Amino acid sequence: MTKSVDLLHLRSVVLAGHAGSGKTTLGEHLLFRTGAVQRLGKVDDASSTLDFEPEEQKRKESLTLAVASCEYEGTRLVFVDTPGDRKSTRLNSSHITISYA
Repeated sequence: MTKSVDLLHLRSVVLAGHAGSGKTTLGEHLLFRTGAVQRLGKVDDASSTLDFEPEEQKRKESLTLAVASCEYEGTRLVFVDTPGDRKSTRLNSSHITISYA
């Protein structure tokens, strides 16, 4: 169970960009460096924490939204990893709007 967090110590970070720009890789490195995961997941190895669906692992690209969080210097960071393909552009803008709420 996740402990409650004071809103002053909560940040949402949306990883958005075109396909292949490294959004998931950045998220994986941030999770690893902050100690949220014990191993550095890689998209090319199908070991990514954020690309967990079998089809994503097969294609080596994000097909769905993924959310992960970690603690860093007393602040809870919530990462929203968005797909980068053209079909997801409209959906991604909805995700960004929600993250501001």
